[in-house]
Amino acid sequence: MAALDGEMLGRSPPSGASSHRGNGEITSSWTGFYFRRQGQMAYKRVKKAVSRKKRSAQAALIDMTTPIQRKVMTGVKEILKDALANDPGMCSMLQQGIRHVVDDLWQDVEFEVGAVAKDCKHSVKAGAHAWKTVEKLRAVGPEPRPWSFKAFRAWFLYYSLPFDKSIFGCLVEWRFWVFLVWSMIPDLRVAYYGLLLILFIVPGPADEHQLVQFIVQTKATQFLSSGIGLAFVGGMQYYMCVGEHRHTCAQHGPGSSTTALMGAIDIIGTSSLVWLSFLMLPYSRRAEGESVRMEALYADEEREDEERHEDTSSDDDEHDCLSCWMRGREDRRYDQKRGGRLTSLLKYDLWCFVIATAFLFGISAKHIHNSRVDVGFLEHTRSWTFRTTLYWTRVFYSFLALPFVVFSIPVLTSILTHTLRTGYNRNGIIVESMLPPMDEDDLAQQSPSRASSLISGRWQRSDGGVHAT
Repeated sequence: MAALDGEMLGRSPPSGASSHRGNGEITSSWTGFYFRRQGQMAYKRVKKAVSRKKRSAQAALIDMTTPIQRKVMTGVKEILKDALANDPGMCSMLQQGIRHVVDDLWQDVEFEVGAVAKDCKHSVKAGAHAWKTVEKLRAVGPEPRPWSFKAFRAWFLYYSLPFDKSIFGCLVEWRFWVFLVWSMIPDLRVAYYGLLLILFIVPGPADEHQLVQFIVQTKATQFLSSGIGLAFVGGMQYYMCVGEHRHTCAQHGPGSSTTALMGAIDIIGTSSLVWLSFLMLPYSRRAEGESVRMEALYADEEREDEERHEDTSSDDDEHDCLSCWMRGREDRRYDQKRGGRLTSLLKYDLWCFVIATAFLFGISAKHIHNSRVDVGFLEHTRSWTFRTTLYWTRVFYSFLALPFVVFSIPVLTSILTHTLRTGYNRNGIIVESMLPPMDEDDLAQQSPSRASSLISGRWQRSDGGVHAT
């Protein structure tokens, strides 16, 4: 390409242009490399602008479906109410109650569907670079110093509540089984959940989703271990200790293998931990979903200079996205709305505790009244009859925790509490839950269409959705 004299043009050449003159003197000239580079940058700027306009148009199409979405949700609600309440043999009061419950709970369903639609809209606007990978979430936060409290905290929380594993992934980890067995032993369960709560709040603040899951999982575990488990063991002990002519229930009956103090710690300790974590919910940190992170990312992208964006946007955007999520746009002030519908459920648990306590004192008063020896309540607590009464009080109170088992179902947890599912990485940092993509060998064993679609570049999310890159 012919050289152009920089002095004749009246300006110096830009960087990337060569300088030479045939007689040995140095001058400036424009090269083909400079023009190719400028053309490539202009093409990339135009491509980015077109891509941004395309994403905006797609987001506008999602907004256009909002009225249709509301009509569909309303229609499904009415169909559900008719299917549940349109029974000629059902009394009118029960019909009205069912319709009222459906209307009340349907607000949570509509809220969750709207949140998913909003996340979809902002993911379209932000583009594929806003999506995080499991590797990036694993690297969030500094690595704790070995043999320190932070290292123990990170180890304990990751193997108890990992962000990158489902329940099936946890079941192949022996450390998870150690914690699971520890939490299922009635006399030791309070120690496990007490330690877990301490690690939540130190250094703090605790994550809203983790506190919700702490409450639900504590009560669900109580239902399974102290409810079903102790009821089965107590029935077998009754069968073994009662003979044809005499019984040995004082030595081998229900409650004989533990003390009254451990039984009281199980009941009071479990309730205290649940209520303490519930009282901490208004001061917890609420992790934001995809929509907030992507909206902030897209706004930054609009404000940045195009040429600077070409050089530094990829790394900076990913860092800003992750740091924005770690901050969570948190508001540490008191917020009584956090926790969703757990308030009503905890009120129910309080009444269950009062009823179980009344059951314990009522049966104990009957035993004291029927006793041939005049004894006080403190002396009665040392008898085998009180241990047996306390044993079945634990079983009775634990069976009343059945509604918490319903809340432990992942889909219902999101709908009823409106929290973003989170977990801990190996550095002890709370991040959004995300399952790693499946290996190509595993995908090859599935249907060819699914395998090819996932291998071709889709990123898998923890809620089951995928995003094509």
